Amino acid sequence: MESSQCLICQTLGMTPSPGVSTKESKEPRGRSAKRNQNPPVARPDLVYDPPRAPAGRSRSLGWHVGLVIAAVLAIGIGVWLIAGIVLALLHVVELVAVALAAGWAGYRIGKHRGAKPHR
Repeated sequence: MESSQCLICQTLGMTPSPGVSTKESKEPRGRSAKRNQNPPVARPDLVYDPPRAPAGRSRSLGWHVGLVIAAVLAIGIGVWLIAGIVLALLHVVELVAVALAAGWAGYRIGKHRGAKPHR
């Protein structure tokens, strides 16, 4: 086998050293000669090129705008619900405070009127 026909030598772009012998195949010379007439072209970039990750599907501008609108709506609804809960609790506290004040005022008025004799 000649050094020009050695696939390893073609891939690495070098010739074998003179002290190294290459093994002959056990095929007859006719078959070997036919097979090696057009040796494969060496492509070092294919050998050393790392595999690439599959490209993800590109999303359109409309998809991104839709996601932004959905996020803004979700945040707005969340803020509206929290504000509603806080205001409802404050309203309950207000009603309790007014009820306590009215009860205290009624108690004081009743005690004051009850102490005087009627005319």
